Order: sequence, then structure tokens, then C-alpha cells
Amino acid sequence: MTNYERQKFVYGLLCKVYFDKAYCGIVLNDGIGPAPEGDRAFITKVFYGVIEKDVYLNYALSALVKQSPQPKVALVMKIGLYQLYFTDQAPYAVVSSSVDLVKSIGKKEVAGFVNATLKNYKKVRFPDKTDKINYLSVFGGVPVWLAKKLSAEYSFDSALETLTFRLTDKTHIRNNPAVIFKEELKNKYGLLDQSEYGFFVGAEQLKKMAPDEYTVQSLSSMKAVKIYLGDLSGGKVLDVCAAPGGKSVYIAQSGSFAVTACDIHEHRVELIKKYAARMKENLYVVRNDAEKDNEQWHDAFDVVVCDVPCSGIGVIRSKPDVLLNRKEADIPVLARSQKKILGVSAEYVKPGGRLCYSTCTVLKEENEKVVESFLGNHPGFELISEKTMLPQNDGCDGFFVAVMRRKV
Repeated sequence: MTNYERQKFVYGLLCKVYFDKAYCGIVLNDGIGPAPEGDRAFITKVFYGVIEKDVYLNYALSALVKQSPQPKVALVMKIGLYQLYFTDQAPYAVVSSSVDLVKSIGKKEVAGFVNATLKNYKKVRFPDKTDKINYLSVFGGVPVWLAKKLSAEYSFDSALETLTFRLTDKTHIRNNPAVIFKEELKNKYGLLDQSEYGFFVGAEQLKKMAPDEYTVQSLSSMKAVKIYLGDLSGGKVLDVCAAPGGKSVYIAQSGSFAVTACDIHEHRVELIKKYAARMKENLYVVRNDAEKDNEQWHDAFDVVVCDVPCSGIGVIRSKPDVLLNRKEADIPVLARSQKKILGVSAEYVKPGGRLCYSTCTVLKEENEKVVESFLGNHPGFELISEKTMLPQNDGCDGFFVAVMRRKV
């Protein structure tokens, strides 16, 4: 493929993410098939790169132009700017391809503007560390509102380290114990990059593995389950926001646990069932609204897990499209829902049982403050464990877990 053809291919994929609000992982997986094998790595790099560097590219674009271009023109220019800043392609070739691309989408009238603007890419002056918030925003890849929050909650240096720490690009997997033991899987496929609970595996190696012998599960997810369960070896467990089912199945496979897994949406209930079937694990799966009280579950479970919907700020490196649609106003709305779910779920815990709360965000408004609010309103519970996982400290995505015990 020529550079123009690759740019056009990437543009088509990115339109689905930016304008149709599709998930980037699904878009790339479903859409990259027609691309020649030799071009897929570059297409993937630019596709994810533009999304991950969206704030950086927007900053550059705003510094180069007086008025924001139309969204589709801006997207063409961001693809070009990404290549100019983060690849070793010849600048003249990138600019020429970008001009051809903007013409191909019916915007011939701005071809000269695109050409002149991209040629000036070196004139952009990015913020330095004296301008802490803008520096954190641009180089940490987050909007200004989030840079302010993270800097206030964790300090500038800690927030910058969290946002710029690079985790491995490999996929984290674990063995399916219903099919193969962990050591057998390791020896069969020569898995050398071992984590605390599983393995990091490259894409090519994954293709060689039997799909029923392993499952993809993030290290943070597995660490969370270990914190939920602690020294427990069995009991009745309710997972109130379980889809797609990874934690529920892992809990069931971690001892003699009878697991009830729920979700509010029927199609997500089906995802749990399919996941459990593939892992050869028996779960009781049911549709349920976690914000509404279910009296038949009162005082019925040894462990209740609330892995609640959240802003997803902890996983922005593995899911960079999270920030494209996230707004500051979302956070208090999410926190209200999280508090509601936790309050309702408390009714389901047996005396002496555990109420577990977790998110894949690092914002205290969704984490510690939700737990503090709950404990303030529920004196019958006490905090027994609380942990914020950060990539630089724990080698995994940002995650929060709190475990509370219902007093006897």
C-alpha cells in the first residue's frame, strides 16, 4: 500500500471511533482484514497512536490554526500530524498524502490549507514543566480537567508517572484449569514472561495456542479477585455487575464458591453465559438491576462483589478511546450510581460476610470517597482492606479495590 492508501485506510477506521462512537478494539479487529499483511503493523500503530495522542495532536492543531477545522478535516490533519511527530516517514510524503486524502473525502477547497498547516508542524511549541497542568495534559494524554484532578489527588510527579508509565504490549492470560494446569500450559507453549498469576503473551504466540486452554484476563482483574477473597476457600458469592464474566468465573475457579452473576442488560447476561460455558464453569446467571433491591437475596451471600460501572480512567492506556467521550460532568453522575449500587448490595451480605467494591479508575471521587460515604451511612460495616493499584507500582492498569465486612 502507498502511504496515501494506508492513511485512507486508517481514516476509515478512525471515523467509526470518532464519529460513530464505536470501540477502538472492535473497530480494528473487525476492519483490518482487507489490509495487506505487511501494512497491518503500521496501520495499527497509527490507528491507536492517533487516539492515544489525541490531546497532543489537538494541542498542536490549535497552535497551528486560528479556527478549528471541520471534524473530518481535523481528523485527516491529526493522522498527518501523528505521522510527522511519531514516525520516521519523510515529511513531504506525509503532507502530500494528507492533501490527497482530504481531497478524496470531498474537501478539495481546503487542500491548500492542509498543505500549508502541516508543513509548519515544527513551529509548534509544546508546554514545559513550568506549565504543569498543560504539560500533564499534553504529555500525559488527558484533558485539562482530568490533569487538574489527578495532579490535585496524587501530586504532579505521581500523576505524570502514572500517565506515562509504559506497561507491556503483550496480552495477559491465565490457564483454564478445567482443561490444563498452569505449569502444563507454561511448558507446552514455552511461556517465559510470567506474572504473579498468569502469563504475558505476544500476538504471534497466542495464535499458536488452543483457545480452550487459556483465557485473556488482565492482571489487575486477577489481583482484584485475590483481594476480594483473601483467605476464603468457599461460600456463596454474588457478582452484581458481572459482564462479561471474567471475575465471576475466576472466583468460581478459585475454590468451592457458588457464584451468582448478574447484569442489567440481557445481551450482557448472554456474554456471561458464553464465557462461563467456554471456561467449563457452572454459574447461576440472571438478569438483575444492581440499583434496585432484590429482597430474595437479603442476608444470603458470604461475598458480594460490586465491580461497578466507572469512568475507566485506570485503563486509558489499554483502552485509549475511553477519553474521547468522557466528560468531567460524568464523574459525579457515576459516583451517585456507584453509591446506590453499594448501598443496595449491602443488604445481600450475611452477618460476617464481605462486601467488595472495585473500579477501573484512579479518581478518588469514584473510589475512596464512595467507600467513605458508604461507611458513614452504614455503621454495620467496617473496612478491612483498601488498595489503589497504579501501573508504576503494581505492573498493571489502574484499579481500586475495597473490602468491607458486615459486623456480626
